Amino acid sequence: MQFPDPVLADEFVARFILESSKYRISDMRVTYSAFMPARDNILSVFRTDYLTQDQIIALGKEFVASPRAREVQAYGTVKSSIFFDQDLQMLPTSEPHPRHVDVIGWTEKEANRSRAQIIAEFATLLVVKRICA
Repeated sequence: MQFPDPVLADEFVARFILESSKYRISDMRVTYSAFMPARDNILSVFRTDYLTQDQIIALGKEFVASPRAREVQAYGTVKSSIFFDQDLQMLPTSEPHPRHVDVIGWTEKEANRSRAQIIAEFATLLVVKRICA
């Protein structure tokens, strides 16, 4: 599938979660830490429009969890516009997959935390363990 470049504001993206500390089953929320960028100030997400839940999970397993010898525990989905509203940019990379996007434009830790908190408020949590069990 060919994807538009740039990422459109109405597209949904998923952030795959490999640690239980990055989501809460009690209130079905993604914690802000799931949306904090890595040390290089880049956050990795995947475009999910036109995919089923099973296809999204398979994408996360193959391109996020397996290379780290981990399991996808959950994922959070959010509209790209939420990132844009936080003055972040979405850069399609097509590596390691054509649906991969780097979220860039992060600055210093406190500002990043504030942005991640807002993004998490708009995220929808899907717990993989419950889906696959």
